[in-house]
Amino acid sequence: LEAVGQRTLTAAVKPLFEGAEEVVTTNNRLSTTVSVADDRIRVLLVDGQGRWEFHYLTAALERDRLVEVKKVLFEQPRLGRKLSPEAAEKAGLPSDRWPEGEDALGGYGCIILGDVGPDDLTLAERQRLERWVSEGGGTLVVSAGKRWMPQEYAEESSAGGPGPLSRLLPVLNPRALAPEEGLALTLTRAGEEQKFMELEGEREENAALWAGHPRPWGWAAVGLAKPGATVLAGWLDPKDAHLRPAERERRNAAVARQSYGFGRMLYVGVDSTWRLRYKAGDLYHHRFWGQVVRWAAGGRPLMAGNEWVRFGPSQPSYTPDEAVQVTARLSEKLGALKPGMLAGARGIALE
Repeated sequence: LEAVGQRTLTAAVKPLFEGAEEVVTTNNRLSTTVSVADDRIRVLLVDGQGRWEFHYLTAALERDRLVEVKKVLFEQPRLGRKLSPEAAEKAGLPSDRWPEGEDALGGYGCIILGDVGPDDLTLAERQRLERWVSEGGGTLVVSAGKRWMPQEYAEESSAGGPGPLSRLLPVLNPRALAPEEGLALTLTRAGEEQKFMELEGEREENAALWAGHPRPWGWAAVGLAKPGATVLAGWLDPKDAHLRPAERERRNAAVARQSYGFGRMLYVGVDSTWRLRYKAGDLYHHRFWGQVVRWAAGGRPLMAGNEWVRFGPSQPSYTPDEAVQVTARLSEKLGALKPGMLAGARGIALE
């Protein structure tokens, strides 16, 4: 199974000895179709400086044999000399610049963008990231930080209105919270059902971990969830106790996702997921980020179609008694969908 694509596997059994007679021979062979892919997910991990979140995330992903990590770190010690990207890669060090080339981001299944400042995340790079998500179908994960991300980009603007990164972010007006007593995050119903948010199988244990067990989170950047965003975890402000639960959750979203064009966006508003390692080693920290990058890479099958619509099945093949699930995603070029618009699809069965 070295070639990428769909392959048919057949298992067969033979009689125990020659001349054996069988009443039924139709159950001696069974075939199935599998989809063979490049099982190493390429992840681009970008950060402004070597903060703890970058350090532990790098270590966790590099230990994952199914993940290939490319690191970019803009502020790093170079012992007084500048290394070329080739020399840095050979030495196992992160690069200090964005991948170069018109389609340099195209081969990545997931990009994790950390606490990067405007001098390094220029408008041109923000526009390139937006195209990679909206047109290329990529998944961008933004990991908040105390210096720049996302507060520095919340009010960015361009000639056409909000800037590229503020359009990508699933939250509005993000603000930093760091109360002395800490922050206990609460999973929403969507968060409980989202697979990559599942750190433990039991809901109570999972909820306790996201609340910050054994101590609440020390810092988070929360914001108002956009209308099209799905809140997965947030901070419940006691002042909002009079509001409906759904509205209360959306006011202080800390983890949220949304679709954007043909791609997806995930916002992680805490800068210390490495705290999940407390007395647990890699267990919860890698479980979360490993599941995130697999979710991100799994969102790219919708590559059939054109500039207006992309579509694809959720799995490569189905048995005759299975319901076929096909997902379609419309481009934002179509504009807002109006009430009463008709949707249709045509399926062709090939013998």
